[in-house]
Amino acid sequence: MSGYPLRSTLDQSMLRWTFGAVFAGMVVYSLAEYFIERPEDGLTFLTHHLLHVLVIGVVVWLALVFVIRRAVVEPASRIFVHLRRVASGRLEYLDCEVRSREVGDVVASINALVGTLKRVTEPDSASRAMDRVRELREILKQNSDKLGDDTVPAMRMLTRLEGELLEVLQETGAGPSSNLEP
Repeated sequence: MSGYPLRSTLDQSMLRWTFGAVFAGMVVYSLAEYFIERPEDGLTFLTHHLLHVLVIGVVVWLALVFVIRRAVVEPASRIFVHLRRVASGRLEYLDCEVRSREVGDVVASINALVGTLKRVTEPDSASRAMDRVRELREILKQNSDKLGDDTVPAMRMLTRLEGELLEVLQETGAGPSSNLEP
């Protein structure tokens, strides 16, 4: 449990609120009609007014439910599922059909985030590179008699590379994975 109080789903809230809004609007309209033009009897009011209001109210409510569900609820559900996948390490782009600019902006932002996360290096890649530098230094030392004077420029370049990798490690907050030789 996440510690948040249980709340209804977006779909449940949408059903209740749209029904309440349509119902309240139809009641107010019916009362206004009743007081503006008082019917002669209840059956006339029921057949000539309330029945029409009821049918229109149901049609409006169903249209609201359909549109809001397609434009907001379904994409939001897909977005939340996708965000949970991204949080668990599945860096995939979100392919979601959208019908509104705002939801499209959210999908575009998620895809931009995934693109950025895909470009981020692995946390230990700089440390692994530092290990490779150390291995390369050992290989150069072992083969220095074969390489002769060519070893000196390679060792200097290796030392510069090692310094630059140390700077990267310090900037990222990671430490070298092993003790480095001078």
